[in-house]
Amino acid sequence: TRDRLYVFTKDKVYYITIEISSAGTEVFSVDRVFSNNYGAPNPFCVKEVEDFVVFFTGSRLIKIGYDPENHQLLPSEKFDEEVYPVLNTMRKYTQTNARMHYFPHEKKLRLTGNIDNILKTITYDNRLDKYSYPDDHDVSYWASFNGYSYFGEPDDDVVHRIGKDIEGASLPIAHELWTGQYDLG
Repeated sequence: TRDRLYVFTKDKVYYITIEISSAGTEVFSVDRVFSNNYGAPNPFCVKEVEDFVVFFTGSRLIKIGYDPENHQLLPSEKFDEEVYPVLNTMRKYTQTNARMHYFPHEKKLRLTGNIDNILKTITYDNRLDKYSYPDDHDVSYWASFNGYSYFGEPDDDVVHRIGKDIEGASLPIAHELWTGQYDLG
């Protein structure tokens, strides 16, 4: 976002804000720890959703809102209450392949994580403020294009549109995918 930058490590979350100095110029305040308790297992587990940020810790979904008038972060650990029993089972398994994607045209956030050594998807509907889970989407990546939501399978080159297979899926289609996110180790 324009006013703040979040930095996620595997076990901590930092935030950097723009503040006005005594000279009246904008300066970065960089020494703030948002959480010593949670981090994100990989760069694909953090998403901006409308006016808040959600990150997956490996066993929790944490929502971070922002009050611009008071320049205050508004964390919500109750965001995942409805799916907490499912998320809590994820704690037992590695989440290095976990993925989140927000689909603005559907207003849905999808989290694919390891449940019982099978990748399953939990969906949060931002319009209804409700979850649905788990879908059997075994996802290696998510993408949005022309108002449709797509996902790719990890074991082959098949791309699916949410709700049905893409017609002509057996035809080879040249494509490249950029996420804009990088795992810098």
